[in-house]
Amino acid sequence: MNKKSINFLIIIFVIIIFPISVSFSNNVKKILKIYGYIYDEVTNKPLENCYIAIHDENWNFITSLNSDKKGYYEIEVPKKDIYKIFIDKWNDIREPDIYLTKHEYLPIRKTIYSDVNENIKNLNFYLKYGGNLVIDAYDNNGTKLNLTNFQNYVKNYIFAYGLDYIPNYAIFSSLMNKESLSKENPYLEGDPCLILLPNEKYVIFVLWEVPKFGKVLLYSDNKGEGYYINQKGEIKIINLNIELVETRYYDLIKCREI
Repeated sequence: MNKKSINFLIIIFVIIIFPISVSFSNNVKKILKIYGYIYDEVTNKPLENCYIAIHDENWNFITSLNSDKKGYYEIEVPKKDIYKIFIDKWNDIREPDIYLTKHEYLPIRKTIYSDVNENIKNLNFYLKYGGNLVIDAYDNNGTKLNLTNFQNYVKNYIFAYGLDYIPNYAIFSSLMNKESLSKENPYLEGDPCLILLPNEKYVIFVLWEVPKFGKVLLYSDNKGEGYYINQKGEIKIINLNIELVETRYYDLIKCREI
């Protein structure tokens, strides 16, 4: 076979195969839809105005929206294998004293795995009731810490267990106040807050900076009584600095009594 014949066959091969490969690549979706409904877990009623944020597997923000009157949401996202979804619902306070919003439900954080070429459909969520334990916290200079500064101060290491030290459902979040509302991102400038299940008792663990010593894992349990919320949407405020000291002092007293 001479050189001209070989070149001719190569051209024919490219003409036949290239459109097939282009057609195949066009059939692979680069944009997917994620959609479903959000409900109250107790009443099964749809929840309007829930905040749904989509992130990549490293929690880098992609996009967000709010659910409609029927609790429905539908959002388009770039094709990825893994998504992290955050769902929250704030309620405005009609006669605000300190805070402009409050949580009546526990937020949800969930990892979703996607198929290569299909929308993620009927992704429904049911929100549990929750209340707000606001954390007033101060650094070693006496400066009050907003959410962002608090997270940096404790290296994102704060969590709540049940009073029996068994993990219990609790989500770390923020409450927006009048001062934070004037900031570029009111959520990040708000007060740190733990969203707790009503009528459950909790112990708070935090990585804390002890002067002239360093970072120490401390806990606070309200003198053995635990922290709790009585009802949906309730707001309680604690001074974490004082609570950590009181818990330690109470433990020392108990040790002396043994």
